[in-house]
Amino acid sequence: MLAATPEPNKTRPLLILWLLALPALLLVVSGGRRTFREQVQLPASGQEMLTTSFQLNRSWFGAPRVQVSVRQPIDTSSVINIALLDDKNDVVLSYYKDTWRQTGTWYEDGESGTWDEQDSEIHTEFRPVSKGLFRLRLSLDDYLSIADGGANSSSQTVVLPVVVEIYANTLNPGLLVTTSLVLLMGIGFYWWFEYAPKQRIRRVSRNESILTEAMLCSSQALIEVKWSARYEQPDEPVGQLPSAPVHCPLTLKVTDAWGTSLLDRRESLLLNAFQVEEDEQGFRGEQRLYLRLETSRRLSVRLEVPERLARGSIELERLALTLTEITKPLRPVTREQFV
Repeated sequence: MLAATPEPNKTRPLLILWLLALPALLLVVSGGRRTFREQVQLPASGQEMLTTSFQLNRSWFGAPRVQVSVRQPIDTSSVINIALLDDKNDVVLSYYKDTWRQTGTWYEDGESGTWDEQDSEIHTEFRPVSKGLFRLRLSLDDYLSIADGGANSSSQTVVLPVVVEIYANTLNPGLLVTTSLVLLMGIGFYWWFEYAPKQRIRRVSRNESILTEAMLCSSQALIEVKWSARYEQPDEPVGQLPSAPVHCPLTLKVTDAWGTSLLDRRESLLLNAFQVEEDEQGFRGEQRLYLRLETSRRLSVRLEVPERLARGSIELERLALTLTEITKPLRPVTREQFV
């Protein structure tokens, strides 16, 4: 006796698509909106300078970004000391950065040109414990001239422009990409665990019109029964090839270990045309059926198709039968359940 079973849950693929889109959505929403900008003049004497107050907010995703851009003169280097102060003038974060800018001329194979390289950007992401007002304390140390490959102390009267910018709710691109990759790997593993074939029980492919395979199935097993047929023109052609598609009658029978008939189907397999060689044409098709077992039992599957079709103009080249145990199908399918 056969009874239809419910279709698989259709909401899970939608949930997976939502998880795939979540990292990109966070990146768009976070945006990196600039909330503060101020230019500070740092004297080479090392005097500490303070910015005006700015507000840092705490969010459930992302973190405020503190960016310091040094307007580094040509062929100079410096050390920028940075301290983040809260509204009580306590240091909550401190760090420093060596900055430089250097130019020169290159010569190669009779050609020449100039180059200009620098490392003068300082940025960090900082998530405050709570929302509040903060300031940056900046100072300039070791301001040197590196012209001609040397390192000479520069005049103490030099003033170095520094631009301070604050961006709200920024995400670290590297961390976002890494997290997205880990998330995709997790989703891929879940997808495989849920939908990938777990065990290929039997597979047979022969140039015969009747195939029979037996299998021992565990309780609650979901078995995918897949068959395919391929027909080609015989060595001695008989009449003209039929026009595609071609309908191939087949018989599928499933019996238990005692020979009791559990399933007896007569199907029509649709064969579509394909090119075998430049001047030869074949016909092939594929179908599948899902069997759900309530109890453990041994089954025998028998598949039969005609040796020739279309009044003998095409003959059977290959008949294949594959039995695979899976967890659940990816798409809603028609199942047959033994009770």
